This record gives sequence, structure tokens and C-alpha cells, in this order.
Amino acid sequence: MDNIIVLTESQLRELVTQSVDAAMQRYIPLLPSSAPGKETLSVEETSEYLRISESTVRKMIREKKLPFNRIRGQLFAQKREIDAWIRDGRAALDGGDTSA
Repeated sequence: MDNIIVLTESQLRELVTQSVDAAMQRYIPLLPSSAPGKETLSVEETSEYLRISESTVRKMIREKKLPFNRIRGQLFAQKREIDAWIRDGRAALDGGDTSA
């Protein structure tokens, strides 16, 4: 017979957080390095790539205007998603009309 374990909400949250952190520790080393042709970009690399300030990138992330992922508290973008964002929506950022 299986034992039933009772946890408080905070204990459950802590258990889930620890489990996710442990899983991500195994995943983060698999992310591409900062070598040329890199597919995963940090906030700093994205700002350089887009030629806008880091604070603007962070603001656009907060406003969900840029495609970004959060992994263990760090922000990463997929270069292909940023490229698609440029093709599909950059004109709106520059004040242009995207309703072609």
C-alpha cells in the first residue's frame, strides 16, 4: 500500500521549485555558447543584435513585445524567433504601418 504524504502549499511550492531547478541545471549547459552563429541570445546580445539599449529590450520583454523565455531566472531569446519578430513586426516598433 502506498503512503500518503501531506504537504502545505508552501512546502509543495518549494518542492516544485527545487525539482525544476534540478532539471534546469541539467538543461542550461546544453544551451549554445556565445560562439558566432549562436542561436540563443541573452538580453545583452539581443540588444546588440537589434541595436537598441538593454533597458529597451527589458521593457519590451516586460510588455511581451519580444519573444523571450525565462530559464532559472535568466532571460533568453531564440535568434530565429527574433528574426521572425523583425520580419513580422519591426515596422510597428519603428512607427511604420504593418497592415500591408
